[in-house]
Amino acid sequence: MAAELQVITEFSKKFLRTLYDPDIPSGPIKTFLSTTPLYDDKRKCWVTIPPVAEREEDMYDPFLEVIKSILANLVIPNEGAKSTREAFDTHKTSFPHHDGAKTRPDIAIVATGPSFEDPLPADLDLTNSGGETTRLVGYSNVASVFDLKRNKDNSRVEQIKQLAVYAKQIFLSQPNRRFVRALIITEDKVRLLHYDRSGAYITDMINFHDEAETFVRLVVALSSHIEEHVGLDSSIQWTVDDNNRKVAGTICVRDDRSPDATPDTFYLDMKEPPLVHETIRGTGTTCWVARDSDGNRIHVKDSWIASERMPEHELLEQAEFDEVEGVVTEIEAYEDGTAQTKQYRPKLFKSTNFFNRNFCRVALKVPGPPLSKFTSQLEAITALRDGIKGHRNLLTAGILHRDICMNSIIIVKNDKGQMGGKLWDLTLAIHCDEKAELSPDSRTGSRLYLSSAVLRNSKEEKQLAPVVHDYLDDLEAFNYVLADLLHSYKGVGIAMPPQAANDLIPIWQNSAGQAASQSKLHFMEEGPVDWIISPFWSNPSIELCRNLGMYLH
Repeated sequence: MAAELQVITEFSKKFLRTLYDPDIPSGPIKTFLSTTPLYDDKRKCWVTIPPVAEREEDMYDPFLEVIKSILANLVIPNEGAKSTREAFDTHKTSFPHHDGAKTRPDIAIVATGPSFEDPLPADLDLTNSGGETTRLVGYSNVASVFDLKRNKDNSRVEQIKQLAVYAKQIFLSQPNRRFVRALIITEDKVRLLHYDRSGAYITDMINFHDEAETFVRLVVALSSHIEEHVGLDSSIQWTVDDNNRKVAGTICVRDDRSPDATPDTFYLDMKEPPLVHETIRGTGTTCWVARDSDGNRIHVKDSWIASERMPEHELLEQAEFDEVEGVVTEIEAYEDGTAQTKQYRPKLFKSTNFFNRNFCRVALKVPGPPLSKFTSQLEAITALRDGIKGHRNLLTAGILHRDICMNSIIIVKNDKGQMGGKLWDLTLAIHCDEKAELSPDSRTGSRLYLSSAVLRNSKEEKQLAPVVHDYLDDLEAFNYVLADLLHSYKGVGIAMPPQAANDLIPIWQNSAGQAASQSKLHFMEEGPVDWIISPFWSNPSIELCRNLGMYLH
């Protein structure tokens, strides 16, 4: 996680004091502080907060009481709004992760509304809920989380790492998130941590006794019924049922080709959940499956593109003009630059590791599901082959894809019902005739499929001269897609059980650049791990992976 986020910038107390001002005015906050029995306005202190906590557990009840009082008096929904915000002690409540792990934030602001849904009871460890939690709580229904630390245990590095774990799960569980913010609170100080697609930053700590107005404003903002305040994109909205589960939704695209027209509205396909980029820092690509008013299948793709990169819609327009076969190019609507990560930071700041990213949304007619939804071995291999053909055609037209992965290959059928595949998602694509140069922003895409050489370009590797990503790196990535199919799927729609899998895929996904690179070099030389591959996959498929790896090696 630390390698993914890279350098963490620290912003001053001044920035923290001005954040959310004037969005959240001072008047109601000052009235609250002068009337609540929890704060002594003359002595400038919260009267129930222990000055020194012998145990971290001694902090939970006093802070929960304060935060609940702030929410009850200042976090009020608009009239008629169907949303709620409640503070819960969750330090004994296990929040499940998408990878099976669990964590326990200390205090959670539990939310209902058009962007939240309760977790399923089957996903929760209800036997260990503890605390005072009386309802279903998980990363899918929190507006924000706060961690409490004693001053003597207050480690900046550990704070960033721990809250980054929470932030990642919030991004995965709330796919319309643009940023995640959280608080670290000690006996007398508070600081904010922010995570978005350009990385993370942390603020200097302020004394929340002396600067109670700033503290209250932060709690109000991170619990707000205004979804933009907590980092949500309100152009995506859901309808929830009586169990607080999402049952329908819409996504709007403001078409830049007709900026004065009413935004196009598409209807989310609730049977196909969105595919979400698994890292915090990077493009943050999220693919929504939707339908237009005529029932046509539409993929709406959100991504955060580095400012110096060409927008995806321009590359798609070129590919469509050149009539590139085997690549999805039919644009329904697009919008570019409606948000930028620099907007979430001070106007003037210095950072050696910040690269601004623009939010882009493209709606495309995509005629089929991703490769992972294969219904037979023949369909999977055929779609993979056609993806390579589409890549070749795109390259011939002067465009290099650079992000080959399981989700960039789709399964299609022609008018005669014959199976095939197409390539899509040009988020990281570039013109082949551009001057070969390395972006200062290192690749943070699907590490699982990155080539051995590109992995050695990562920031943590200093001993080798970096290389420019070329078409051979993409061809190598296709073989890792095949390897992922062989090692991760037991059959149609059946993932390989974790206890039956080897550590090959986790090493590629999670290891530092050099370790993952060496593992892939070894794989190209030795081939797939036969004993772990399901009998579902035939010997020709396994030999295809082995032979292509040897060729690439």
